[in-house]
Amino acid sequence: VGAQVDFGHPLGSGLVSSYLFAEGNGHPTSSIQGTSTPLAFVGGAPTWVGLQPFGGLQFPGSAVYAEGQIRSIVGRPFTIHFGFTPINSSREVLWIGTTDAADQRIHLTIGQFDMQFRMYADDLTPTVTINPDNLFLSMSCTLDESKTQSVYRNGILAGSRVASGFYIGNDTLRVGANATAYGVFHYLHIYDRALSAPELVALHADPY
Repeated sequence: VGAQVDFGHPLGSGLVSSYLFAEGNGHPTSSIQGTSTPLAFVGGAPTWVGLQPFGGLQFPGSAVYAEGQIRSIVGRPFTIHFGFTPINSSREVLWIGTTDAADQRIHLTIGQFDMQFRMYADDLTPTVTINPDNLFLSMSCTLDESKTQSVYRNGILAGSRVASGFYIGNDTLRVGANATAYGVFHYLHIYDRALSAPELVALHADPY
């Protein structure tokens, strides 16, 4: 997409994969060369909609997802932050990992009244007032050095718990999860460190 990352910026530190979904056609690619692969569409193709800052990839809620490889976050703290506009709630929107076993797959789900950050044996499902359809929101999931697992909605902490371990799965990223995501992905940033609460507020306010 021609995007450049300023690694001297505080929010550039630790950024290992970044998809802006800004091409408008074709396959989305990482904005950081050499850290993650382009995402290949499986089961068809999502629809490119609009222009940034609120354009992106619209997934239809069935059959279609996008898959690639990220730089490893295995065995370490991490942050996953993305912008999404749900069209129909209660959908798994993102996976990392392909093995259904303890701490070997990360599932992120946006429901109508909850946001789930699951790693099989380590599941965090904070409730929220409501995630309305057709309204942009950001979701941030962090796992820090003390293995505290946290979910932020629009930069505000929604819940946390202490996990039993770090993520130990593989590096496969699937956007659209199990082909049930129904909504628009606007961007996705993955860090190999846990961002602080003030950093997540800043990232929600200006993710580009």
